[in-house]
Amino acid sequence: MSSRLVDKIRNMEVPENGNSSINVMLGVVNIFFFGFGMIAIGILNKDPDDLIIGILQLLVPLIGWIWAILWGILIVIKNSK
Repeated sequence: MSSRLVDKIRNMEVPENGNSSINVMLGVVNIFFFGFGMIAIGILNKDPDDLIIGILQLLVPLIGWIWAILWGILIVIKNSK
């Protein structure tokens, strides 16, 4: 990861360039559909850092969800004996 990307994440720098109305709309999208708003902003503003942040926002909950499913299956299997 680039130091710029790490700095953006650490300092919670959100996109402020481009069309502010679209950014607000995509910010709301990002609240309900994690990552999709940032991915769209990254594409629209041609900012690879924002695109990567959006992908990370999408993947982290997905990994947690998969982990929870596997964990739940193991709980059921181990407690059904």
